Amino acid sequence: MGHLYDDVKVSLRLLMKSKGFSLVSILLLAFGIGMNMSIFAIANCALFRPMQGVKDPETLALVGRTQNGQGFDNTSWATYAELRKGSHLFADLAAYDMRPFSLAVDGRTERLMGGQVSENYFETLGVKPALGRLFRRDEGQKAKEDTVAILSYSYWQSQFGGDRSLVGKSVVVNGHPFTIIGIAEAGFRGHEIRQGDMWVLLPTTALFSGSDEFMRRYDYSQIVMVGRLQPGVDVKASQQEIKAIFGGVQRRFPRELENQGMRVTPYHPLGQADIREVAIQVFSVFGVLCSLVLLSVCANLGGVVLARALARQREFAIRLSLGAGRWQIIRQMLVEASLLTFPGAALGMMIAIWVGDIFLSSLPIDGFMVSLNLTPDWRALLMLAALCTFSVLSFVALPVWQTTRLNLQIVLKGGEGSVASQRSWAREGLVFVQVFVCVILLSGAALLGKTLWNLNQVDLRMLPDHLLSVAVHPGLNGYKTVAAKDLFRRITERLAAMPGVVSATSTMMLPLSGGGIGIGALHGGNIEKKNPLSSDVSIVGPRYLETLGIPILRGRDIKDSDTANSQQVTVLNETIARRIFGDAEPVGRSIFLMDEGKSRPLLVVGLARDSAYRTLGEEKRSMFFVPAQQQDSSRQNFLVRTKGEPMALLEPVKKAIAEFDPNLPIYDIRTMQAQLDTAAWPWRAMSIVAVIAGSLAALIAIVGLFGLIAWTVTRRIREIGLTMALGADNKVILRETVWRGARSAIFAAVIGFAVSLLLAGQLKEFLFGMNPRDPLLFLSLALGFALVVAAAIFGPARRALRISPLEALRHE
Repeated sequence: MGHLYDDVKVSLRLLMKSKGFSLVSILLLAFGIGMNMSIFAIANCALFRPMQGVKDPETLALVGRTQNGQGFDNTSWATYAELRKGSHLFADLAAYDMRPFSLAVDGRTERLMGGQVSENYFETLGVKPALGRLFRRDEGQKAKEDTVAILSYSYWQSQFGGDRSLVGKSVVVNGHPFTIIGIAEAGFRGHEIRQGDMWVLLPTTALFSGSDEFMRRYDYSQIVMVGRLQPGVDVKASQQEIKAIFGGVQRRFPRELENQGMRVTPYHPLGQADIREVAIQVFSVFGVLCSLVLLSVCANLGGVVLARALARQREFAIRLSLGAGRWQIIRQMLVEASLLTFPGAALGMMIAIWVGDIFLSSLPIDGFMVSLNLTPDWRALLMLAALCTFSVLSFVALPVWQTTRLNLQIVLKGGEGSVASQRSWAREGLVFVQVFVCVILLSGAALLGKTLWNLNQVDLRMLPDHLLSVAVHPGLNGYKTVAAKDLFRRITERLAAMPGVVSATSTMMLPLSGGGIGIGALHGGNIEKKNPLSSDVSIVGPRYLETLGIPILRGRDIKDSDTANSQQVTVLNETIARRIFGDAEPVGRSIFLMDEGKSRPLLVVGLARDSAYRTLGEEKRSMFFVPAQQQDSSRQNFLVRTKGEPMALLEPVKKAIAEFDPNLPIYDIRTMQAQLDTAAWPWRAMSIVAVIAGSLAALIAIVGLFGLIAWTVTRRIREIGLTMALGADNKVILRETVWRGARSAIFAAVIGFAVSLLLAGQLKEFLFGMNPRDPLLFLSLALGFALVVAAAIFGPARRALRISPLEALRHE
């Protein structure tokens, strides 16, 4: 221990003498380790760590419905009741349905996300109350009597200041009186990555909707199940049992449950296996990028540490000749590396936490909360230890190797202790790694950056500027269909009449929100009734296409006169019109909408130009538009086209809506430009990480290449002087200097671009509007990289040309 203490003191003294080297090394390691830890921390929380408050997650399983053997979807309450009653391999089986709520307390109304759950939900997950109580087994049988609610601990603290008197208090949930009976334990906000802040019992759906039919119908899909397995029971055995029970139910209700099945999967916060696979792919891309950055950092530091070790050969030789063991020299180098790595790791963890917070705050979750616990756990600490160990060993490996090969007699006589060419190739090998990594990362950054550029250049076929969107959900406040329609009409008229407003409309689902809705299948024209066409639909208010700036090619837009009592109409986009009518004129003809076995005619009154609906850069999608006054809709997003800055009208818009109902919660406030930014978020996130990684790797490679050539020139001063004294001109000196310094970089760049071309196909799923192996892109990248390399070479090469033969011959 005493020897280790001495090594620490000596190492600290040496590092303090080279403050610039120490500071740069710590910062580089901080960036390298921090980028890796940030990605690992997020992936760890999303893929491996259970949600806070969930006990023994390894004994939990998820149960969902399949259709034709595919998918993992919601099922009915009636099916859940059968499975829960018949299962013996599940110790308990709970049901849940995530949804928004309107909560009114003391005259203040807010919209929050939460869940409708079975009475055993908290018990199944092992959640305890922080205050009050949770649901009892005898609750949840009568919708009108069991009107009780539970809040999350974080919502209770943030919105009510931890007021203990809230428990037992009456509140209004979706327009109905409820009693707060308890606060869930701290940290628990649900067992999914999409989390909520309030829970009520599932049968209260009957209270909100006015009907308890959902509890009896086997074809009413609403819930997903989570269950706790009996001790010693695995998922495979429970799958067989659930399959057998469901088979019996299916034989009793063949029409309602046709082509359906049940699937049991291990519990995971991300839910379905296909979602987890996509998440793993994305995190793998991020992880590879960040790992390559750390590799480049370590290679760069390895070159610097090697140069420092070579400069200290005489010191090491003297210590060895005085009786010090080679292990003592190696130990001191390991201590020096550790003293650089540990501060870098600590700073890197701070960067990781900061990046994690930014990542979570930027996630587009459409109203749901994501509350990942980024506090380091044993996996994160193990990963940090692995990164530190890799860093220490990687950039001291070559210096240690050189130390073990010291020839004491040669060094003490003033010569070199190892073969010079071997040392040269060692440093060139490190530069090779840096340049190779740099080319790989820059190629990835160029591909993802070009993808983001292409997305930003997509013709949306609408005018997103000067558009403000605010959402209301009167259905949560107890509005029935007719009252909600009347409210939507009056709000639209009021907003359209405001000063500074060009036009106003509404839609059930915003463009580019990532999802779609359907209200039935279509037939007519070329589409037969026995094989109807499924299509996205947009339930919209008057002047919707005009407000969004979507051109109407023929006919008209949805109008105020399209009411519940008038002829039912629709506007088609180009794609669906072509599929139904071919080249024939669609305006003035009728199509038929099938819903629950019934067909109703829709008169085509307009043909709209195709535009972007779900995502940026999507393939042409079938879409038809129907008036909100002719459809059942409990929520709408109001779109206001303004003359000036949209957010400047936010408060007037909110006040105008509050005139009709001050208790109506207004949420999801954004401009259409912000909606575009949300739609581009996945590509933007990957591009940012790739560009940061590529830029850092390029900087490291330039510094490493500059250092290599400068070191080469310093070693060859006598040789260059002799060559010049013998009559060699500047061209020979320049060519020799550049070739010796840049040969490893050129070789690495060639191999790097070849590997990048091979790997580019793996990024195909993440690219848009481009060839992954675009020759022009890679040619431009290669030319740019050549210019950067030339800039790195210029300084040391110029120094070589200025060497005086007389001074060089006297140089030692």
